[in-house]
Amino acid sequence: MRDAREDFESIERLDREVVSRRSSESLERLLRHAVATVPHYRDALGKQGLTATASLHAEDLHRFPALGRAEIRDGVRSGRLLSRRVPGWRRVPTSTTGSTGIPLRFFGDTRSRRPRGHGWRLLDGWAGIRNDERLVRMTVPRPRPSWTPRQPFRSFRRMIRFRQPRDLISIYGLTAGDVPRVVRALSDIEEPYSIYGISSHIHLVSMQGLAEGLRPPPAPRAVVGTSEGFLAVHREAVSAFLRCPAYS
Repeated sequence: MRDAREDFESIERLDREVVSRRSSESLERLLRHAVATVPHYRDALGKQGLTATASLHAEDLHRFPALGRAEIRDGVRSGRLLSRRVPGWRRVPTSTTGSTGIPLRFFGDTRSRRPRGHGWRLLDGWAGIRNDERLVRMTVPRPRPSWTPRQPFRSFRRMIRFRQPRDLISIYGLTAGDVPRVVRALSDIEEPYSIYGISSHIHLVSMQGLAEGLRPPPAPRAVVGTSEGFLAVHREAVSAFLRCPAYS
């Protein structure tokens, strides 16, 4: 995994052309992997005359069919959207937060955790977030794992190990009337901190706080919007109320 960390850190020292070329090469490997190991894409691309041995390029991305939420649910349930190259013991159930509706459940790969961690730490560093400082999450609480008869021991272990993120400020079903509660929760934080959260909800809190003339909380070091990106006008409102840089 040291190679993954060094690979991420080397990005800052590369020319834009080199970064673009490496990104295209990574995308091409991903496309070939999908056709070779995922039944859904194998069949979809097979109808276009492309096989696992075909030479795929970044320009071929448009050949891959877009997926809706219902297709993802059915594909995960049936296994047609699961890579045959990832064994079952490496698949970790996960889900979206459900901020835009019912949570979308799928699988992650245990081998991707550490490389993804290196990537997040690199991005945090760009935003000025320090590893040892407090991180407040403005998001939807994680659904508690349930016990299933087909996997009694595994599901029981998941229930025992379940933990909500530390310093969680729930924005589930957030409305304008909830904004003072969120602002008070942020105001109770005394030590330096940064915010991770759903972009649209952070924007709502900021806009409502400005409109109501609420006293802003202590300024965080940075705000990082997840799930969707900040538009430029949204970023301005967030920075104006929370008095810190806002990133997507």
